[in-house]
Amino acid sequence: MPLFGLPEPPSAGAVLDAPFARRRFTPLVGAAPAPPPPPQLARWRPPAPTRPLATRAEPTADLRPDAGVTAEERDVAASRRGAPASALDLRPSDGAWFASLQRAVQAAAAEASPASTRRTNAQHWRPWTVFCDFMNTSPIRNDRRANSGEDELGHTREVTLLCCFFVWRYQNMMPRSRSAPAPKPQSAMNSVLAVRRVQRDQHDIEMVSTRRLGLVLKGLLRAFVREHGADALLPARKEPMTREILASLLELPFDDDDPAAVGFRAMLCVCFQAGFRKSEVAIPDDAAFGRDRLCRSALRWYIGGSFYPALTPELRRKLKPGDAAVLTPPPSKNDPFGVIFGGIPIYLPYDPCLPFAAARHLAE
Repeated sequence: MPLFGLPEPPSAGAVLDAPFARRRFTPLVGAAPAPPPPPQLARWRPPAPTRPLATRAEPTADLRPDAGVTAEERDVAASRRGAPASALDLRPSDGAWFASLQRAVQAAAAEASPASTRRTNAQHWRPWTVFCDFMNTSPIRNDRRANSGEDELGHTREVTLLCCFFVWRYQNMMPRSRSAPAPKPQSAMNSVLAVRRVQRDQHDIEMVSTRRLGLVLKGLLRAFVREHGADALLPARKEPMTREILASLLELPFDDDDPAAVGFRAMLCVCFQAGFRKSEVAIPDDAAFGRDRLCRSALRWYIGGSFYPALTPELRRKLKPGDAAVLTPPPSKNDPFGVIFGGIPIYLPYDPCLPFAAARHLAE
């Protein structure tokens, strides 16, 4: 049961589809315009595909198991098929059992990243597939010799593809807010990094080095500063919660008979005193309540020198200054498994005269 007893928020709808549905990637037909003089950036667009995307079979064909494998590697693999079996070869007695193990490995690897990171990766993967369709190539870059630099020509191809996607993504990106003069180059770089994460985590592919990308990013940053000023690069941060702000929130006309209102007021005070993030006390729309969330079992009471697992009406009448609510912190962003701060409880002192004392509102 959630600690504060708040109802689940309404569903936010299709999280992955809504952001991308508002954008359309329309390539320009014909040659790219000549780059204008500094400080403006060259507005390059990829050429239109040679055939409609729905009828092209090239990207699908590139997803075959030997895609990206050179002719030399294919000959070596073919010659090895007739070679004697090695002691290190995998020869499971039960193929179905081995396949289930592989699926379990893939499922565990998919859970390694937080749900928010997986949503971000999916949002940035869609533009990458659109761009690769424009380039008539596969989005899965599994040419390991090219990625490692062993194949010099293939390495140049992979670097060119990634850098062009970076610039194309930046030119087709909308600012994060209406007050921003232009999108930040780092936002486009974050899209490239998300593509690299998908290649690494889902396909076990280490893409080419980001050295060339770093040079392109630095050039875009210099042009951005010349045109919009250095102040436009400063991140927009929320103002910190102060005692005055919290006191004004607590003065709102809460209904003391409404459990949701009482729980919300207690949640505000706990976050203020314990320094919790929103994700540590609230449940996202697409997540179910589990033992990794803040629940009633994480709350104990220190009253009169003794610890109690629950606050009974009799114990509540005994509460006095010097007692405290003892809260075990849940897993968080900086401690996702609770092994660092999970064993260090947070003491919230009881003070009936302090309006934002968390123990007082938890007792209510």
